Amino acid sequence: MLLLIGCTLLFRYQQLSLAQLIASSLILAGGTGNLIDRLSNNGGVIDFVAIELGPLSTGIFNFADLCILGGGFYLGYSLTRLLPTSR
Repeated sequence: MLLLIGCTLLFRYQQLSLAQLIASSLILAGGTGNLIDRLSNNGGVIDFVAIELGPLSTGIFNFADLCILGGGFYLGYSLTRLLPTSR
């Protein structure tokens, strides 16, 4: 339900900045990815990723959750840039 509300708000409000549009899209894409994963795998999540570059390794993480978190942080950052500063 929240994904439908988010999509509706994203398409309805045209005054979003590019940063807010990108951040909102990342959040909605991550949520949609999690939903598809759970619906197609009997409630389980299988979209885990591990990146290894020689001796460096990231560990195992969920890519959809990374999109949600990254989008949330970026949206928060872009919204705080709109706040007036006091002098």
